[in-house]
Amino acid sequence: MFVEDSYLNSRNQQQPMYYMNRDGFTLLAMGFTGSKAMEFKLKYIDAFNKMEEQIRNQSLQLVTANADDLKRANLLYKIANLTSDEELKEQSLKSSYELVTGKSIHQKKTDYQKLYEAVTERYGDSVEDNLKGAIRFIRVWKG
Repeated sequence: MFVEDSYLNSRNQQQPMYYMNRDGFTLLAMGFTGSKAMEFKLKYIDAFNKMEEQIRNQSLQLVTANADDLKRANLLYKIANLTSDEELKEQSLKSSYELVTGKSIHQKKTDYQKLYEAVTERYGDSVEDNLKGAIRFIRVWKG
């Protein structure tokens, strides 16, 4: 909750300082006394509770949406594997991919093209000479 440290002030003197996490801050804040302390504590508790509820609701919405998309994608994948119609198979697989990734096939191609350009710009013809570096670059690339 608290970690003591020190720093040099403008007069080059050692001064104590403390790092604290949220629990440490809460413990400190709940120890406040005075006329405005109770008001501060209640506002802090209310803000924290609202934030917690908002995060819980967003998480639930995301899980529900993702589960529905995965079910639809799975169904499209099964349809693609059951049909002999190549056009229907391609369309089902494409739709399944888009549901799972949230990207169109066109966007996927664009992303790969941007990544290829970034790797080429950084390493040129020496990708094979610096393969480990190129792999690390690809893993962290954000486009």
